[in-house]
Amino acid sequence: MPSEAALDLTQIGASDDRSTDHGLHEPRTRRVFGFDFVSARHIEDVAELVLGPQPDDGLLPFVLTPNVDYLVRLSQPEHAELRERLRRSRYVLPDGQPIVWTSLLRGRPLAARLPGSSLFPPLWRRIVAEGRPTVVVASNEETAARLKAELPGVGVVVPPFFDADDPEQLAKVVAECEEQLEIVRPEFVFVGISFPKQQAIALALIDACEARGERPPIMLTLGASFEMYLGLCARAPRIMQRLGLEWFFRFLLEPRRLFKRYFVADLRFAWLVLRELVAARD
Repeated sequence: MPSEAALDLTQIGASDDRSTDHGLHEPRTRRVFGFDFVSARHIEDVAELVLGPQPDDGLLPFVLTPNVDYLVRLSQPEHAELRERLRRSRYVLPDGQPIVWTSLLRGRPLAARLPGSSLFPPLWRRIVAEGRPTVVVASNEETAARLKAELPGVGVVVPPFFDADDPEQLAKVVAECEEQLEIVRPEFVFVGISFPKQQAIALALIDACEARGERPPIMLTLGASFEMYLGLCARAPRIMQRLGLEWFFRFLLEPRRLFKRYFVADLRFAWLVLRELVAARD
């Protein structure tokens, strides 16, 4: 973990619970499932943190939005290295309501669920209004075109299907993204494709910037948030959002594709919760 001195400017990412000094309703971090989750009541406060000056705190300039499925997949042995790197992310948001519930049981309560799909709209609108340099890695041409229509200067990349575990395929996608970074010199890079591809791209871009002695832009891996913002992908009704049932809404839309993920693979989350509660008693 970074030293206390490295965290002096914001305290985001600290291993214990501290308030920040941004005057925005005192966002804090709470350690749950090995990650330092941001605890804030309003997603707009998080947007202000991301849009504001970034500290030299030794953390990755990364906005991470784990939900239950995300944590389960990161717990798998093949993702151990990825998990360790992502734990150093500057902003880790509790996207899933069960994470918030577990934090309450753990005695480290998070103030509210902070989904990436709620973060993107206020962030993007401010970026568009202020014309701030940005690159978007989108999953399809329509999404890229519609975002570019809102922010004409945005750099866009629509990668072909690739295997994130194939170094050659990943390198080609990263090289295309690097070209856009060279042209745009962005403050922000939004990556909206699937796990773990979006994380692999973002981390590779951070590494490439640091190798050149450049400060990396803020990387935001937000999955389908672009499509939800644009109305290309349905989002759950507000009542389901408030109850933490967005996952169930997605299941109803694609039951065949998501049944195994939500009702088989994600049962492992119960083990992760049990491990958290046992750790709380030690």
